[in-house]
Amino acid sequence: MIDKISRWALYGSDGIIKQIYTGPESEAKLQNSYYIQIADDLDDSNAYVRDGKIMAKQQFSLSINKSIITADGVDTITITNIPADTLVTWWDGQQDIITDGILEITSDLEGEYKIILDHPHYLQESLTFEARN
Repeated sequence: MIDKISRWALYGSDGIIKQIYTGPESEAKLQNSYYIQIADDLDDSNAYVRDGKIMAKQQFSLSINKSIITADGVDTITITNIPADTLVTWWDGQQDIITDGILEITSDLEGEYKIILDHPHYLQESLTFEARN
């Protein structure tokens, strides 16, 4: 019996889609991943898998107190309602995991700063803030 050619999402135990594969199910089974059959138009950058179903990534529902601060090292931007295990990439490339849902940002140097928030169940979000004297 010949397998029908289908489109498959290969994903990890965390639900993150690692790869899209087109081919027979017998070959999808050989991959070192979980797999699920998907529609031809699925954009894997906007989806993840939960409980064996494709789920659309949602927008973050963040609360941000301000986007401009005084460059004094004291004035603070506070971002709350960040889902646990969100990866933040700072303007200098450093990365940290947010576990408590809160991010506080200060700067003693003038400039524009960008951070990126990334979580497997949410659309990636870039935030820019400014520090002024």
